[in-house]
Amino acid sequence: MTTALEKVQLKESLPDDEVCSCSEKTPMHLRYSFSEFPFYCSECNGQILPSSLTITEELAQQIVDWSSVYSSLFRLWLDSGEYEAFAEAALKDPKGQINSLGLQIAARIRNQRPTFYWWFKDEEVEIPTDCPLCHQKLREHNRYPVRFCDACDISL
Repeated sequence: MTTALEKVQLKESLPDDEVCSCSEKTPMHLRYSFSEFPFYCSECNGQILPSSLTITEELAQQIVDWSSVYSSLFRLWLDSGEYEAFAEAALKDPKGQINSLGLQIAARIRNQRPTFYWWFKDEEVEIPTDCPLCHQKLREHNRYPVRFCDACDISL
């Protein structure tokens, strides 16, 4: 039987230019992106490797659970079928199960490296200027079209 820790390991090695080589103090995002380990650097956008963080079996199981549900909702949204509106509403729901779990995971790992939870947004829609949780103005990234809410620890 495969453990949750085994499930979060990358199945294939990545090219060097797709792996984060920034400082361990550089913030990262918990972001679904079709990967077993959904953490990405907020500066270089490179994949964070599981070996660079201390992940317990319990935390790994939370990551697997979050990723599985998020993946299902995201694929329903991508399908643009009859469940698109349902999936989009679930992915954007500030009090919804998927976002609550994602925020919990980000909070649990934040003591190792600053971590933001990547909030769902339609890439074809302009990035909001206000936080979807506290409605305060978002801070802009200095190089990329990414915004942050430091109060809520989310990015989009």
